[in-house]
Amino acid sequence: MIIVRKLLILCLLAMPAMGGFKVPEHVYPIDQLDQAQSKAEEKKSLLAFVYTDPGST
Repeated sequence: MIIVRKLLILCLLAMPAMGGFKVPEHVYPIDQLDQAQSKAEEKKSLLAFVYTDPGST
């Protein structure tokens, strides 16, 4: 259930109509991948990776 909720949040980030939507603190850009992995290991949670082409969102 938690994974589904996290994926839903990530999908909502891609919606350009939500201009005032703030990125949740558990969403990391690719340059912070190491930080995301260590935090997931610490909390024993799963990671979901989402890739978009630069400039497409």
